[in-house]
Amino acid sequence: DRQYAFAGWYTAKEGGEKWNFSTGRVIKDTTLYAHWTETNGFFNGLTPETAVVINDAATLKQFAEQVNAGETFEGYYFRLGGDIDLNDLGTAWQSIGYHTHISQPNSVKGYDTPPAGSLPFQGNFDGQGYTITLQPAQQYALFGCLGEKAIVEGLRVNGEKMKPDSTRLSFAGISACSYGTIRDCHVVIKPEEIKETYTESDAMFYQTMGGIVGSAV
Repeated sequence: DRQYAFAGWYTAKEGGEKWNFSTGRVIKDTTLYAHWTETNGFFNGLTPETAVVINDAATLKQFAEQVNAGETFEGYYFRLGGDIDLNDLGTAWQSIGYHTHISQPNSVKGYDTPPAGSLPFQGNFDGQGYTITLQPAQQYALFGCLGEKAIVEGLRVNGEKMKPDSTRLSFAGISACSYGTIRDCHVVIKPEEIKETYTESDAMFYQTMGGIVGSAV
């Protein structure tokens, strides 16, 4: 079944402006319209026992889109229900969340929490020992930004055949940037071809790369 979350009151059935009840002034008859956002059941995981189960790459992508639209999922629980291969998507992977300083990873250390403009995941994600296989050419980490309340655990990430790409920024198996907790995770990242000598064209990453996390506070 489709599930929806209340997105607020707006001045039009479609589009319009979100009504601010603190500053909005009513000087004439005004009609407000309830707007709803489809959640695909992602708001059901209020406890570890009722954690939302993610079974495939398509659902993981929908989850990422929710975070990238501004939903932090603070206080919610998610877990994998099996191994997931991001190559099943047919499209390039986009991180779960985003850090505003992705092109300036050293700036991560200047904050105790994700700075304005970031889109952090603040929930709980349990891999339950299952593996997520990366796309060989993907430019972005599995998670883009873990907030200070986020917990990622029990997750295995397989990136054994990564293609060279010197434009990758803040790349890692779990998260590009992390202010949160990562525990009991295992990551393998290797180039697609092992050579005795490497040239500049073989560079896999541009800056701030790590096995588990690219930059952390």
